[in-house]
Amino acid sequence: MTSDVQKIHHETECVFAGIDFGTSGCRISVIDGDERELFSDSVRWHQLAASASSSTPTRQPHTDGALAADPSLWLAGLHRLMAAVPVEMRRSMRAIAVDGTSATVLLVDTTTGKVTRGCRLYNWSALDEDEDEAPAEGPRAWAMAKAVSPPGSPACSPTSSFVKCLTWLLERPLDADEKIAHQCDFVLAYLRSSEEGGPMEVVTDWNNALKIGYDCETLSYPPWLKGHRTAADPSMRATLESLFDALPPVVAPGEVLGHVAAGRVEQWSLPADCRVVSGTTDSIAAFLAAGASRVGDAVTTLGSTLAIKLLTPDPVEDAQAGVYSHRIPLSVLPPGDRSSSDPTTTDRCFLAGGASNVGCAVLVDEGFSDDELRQLSAQIDPETDSPLDYYPMRGVGERFPFNDPHRVGRLQPKPGTRKEYLHGILQGIASVEVAGYAKLKKLGGAPKAAVRRVFTAGGGAQNDVWRRMRERMLGVPVIRSEHTDSAYGAALLAKRALDRLSD
Repeated sequence: MTSDVQKIHHETECVFAGIDFGTSGCRISVIDGDERELFSDSVRWHQLAASASSSTPTRQPHTDGALAADPSLWLAGLHRLMAAVPVEMRRSMRAIAVDGTSATVLLVDTTTGKVTRGCRLYNWSALDEDEDEAPAEGPRAWAMAKAVSPPGSPACSPTSSFVKCLTWLLERPLDADEKIAHQCDFVLAYLRSSEEGGPMEVVTDWNNALKIGYDCETLSYPPWLKGHRTAADPSMRATLESLFDALPPVVAPGEVLGHVAAGRVEQWSLPADCRVVSGTTDSIAAFLAAGASRVGDAVTTLGSTLAIKLLTPDPVEDAQAGVYSHRIPLSVLPPGDRSSSDPTTTDRCFLAGGASNVGCAVLVDEGFSDDELRQLSAQIDPETDSPLDYYPMRGVGERFPFNDPHRVGRLQPKPGTRKEYLHGILQGIASVEVAGYAKLKKLGGAPKAAVRRVFTAGGGAQNDVWRRMRERMLGVPVIRSEHTDSAYGAALLAKRALDRLSD
């Protein structure tokens, strides 16, 4: 377990917790009423597995990726992190929110709270070619999804929540009390459950529900999920109706769901009125953490690959390029200047995004150490263009901002110095970022989807010379995000939900 504890203010009246469940472990962030982080802690799945036995009906996992699919470890991590929070803070904790990986789902018996099937992680595919992992009904579920879902729907993917649940249903009919839950939903339901082995009320949110087919414009499950497009195939319609009956109700991210159950209140020394707040996906929580507050704000993540997200007043979609939009209630954003948002769309905005295979992974491939990156970056003039025209990408194939399955990376010609080489690579990645925001602007109908400022997360955010280069190329302010952890974003959801209750 790692820990990062700031000075504890014993006079703090209210604190709020956010917990992120990720691919390698879970993390907690505790903030005060001014949204200052007071405490953070994390634990990895393999650390939890070493001290707790698995209680799920799946084979014993051996890697962080497989351990992440063990719901008993999610709950062990929850207890470990809550116990790590100083008791003075726990006694002042007014609300808890959770985020989890997108399209990570399981089936739960809501009368007992027991996991009946799962979990299937975000990267589980119905078309897995690994003989040991390949689901027998996966190809049939995928074919059914393509037949019933609209073209371009986020539900129409071999890794979507919808296809995962269809596969389960084709493998064996659902029991009457089996309900679908995302990772985030399961943990939030556990927090509200009155007793071990007792009833569990599963509720999901707009963002987690997107890849199961939820329509974030109409805020409803669409008719096609009930099989309305399959009248000619009674068997397929019956399958969809069964799945529809297992879908959880949907609320906005950042809505108060109820109170922490009395048993956990006592166990963790929480106030009796500590609330449980609906969560979101890990990527949305990270966006909230970055500081975006109004339509036109964007977040670029400069990691191994490049990902961009932009707040827009209307959804932006391009299925072929992998662009889709999450709906975000304005109430979960800070009350900054929102004058750029459409005045006719009260409490309505969308988070459009795309991901490129271009990114900082090539810097590792090309042997740039952290020290060399710092030294050479300091010698680069961010106001001057490099003559090199690079496309810094590993492998073959690109979806965004250029939909080209045959595109390959380009790092030629190599210049005479490492400084010039680095300049060309950084500029190449920035050029793809510029093209990405231009693509979103075009898809969204300029100027509605125009970027106004960019917050930066990921390892590349540390490079100030690169920030200034990108700022010049984008033509808008580029800001290094103070916070980038999803757990902090979840804590903001909890805090802002309580703010609305007191308004």
